[in-house]
Amino acid sequence: MQIDRLKQIGCDRIYEEKVSGIKRERPELNKMLDQIRTGDVIINAARARGKKGGRPKVNDKDIKLAIKMYSSKNYSISEIMKATGVSKTTLYRYINNK
Repeated sequence: MQIDRLKQIGCDRIYEEKVSGIKRERPELNKMLDQIRTGDVIINAARARGKKGGRPKVNDKDIKLAIKMYSSKNYSISEIMKATGVSKTTLYRYINNK
């Protein structure tokens, strides 16, 4: 649908890649970068649709509960992770920044 619209408005070249940004091999991106000229406009469709990469933000309520559970010393890290959805790395980052 977006590709059809881009063609209708006169885009000369459309590069489409269906791999995650984690992978290092991005053949279409590399091809585009080799062919780009001054004045060209690049549209990132995922961003244009309002998509964001990465993990969702941690809910403040969940992190506060996780810290409270950790401070009580009654729960293991895995129990805290299961109960709150806060990862071990995130929990330790918040604890160390207190």
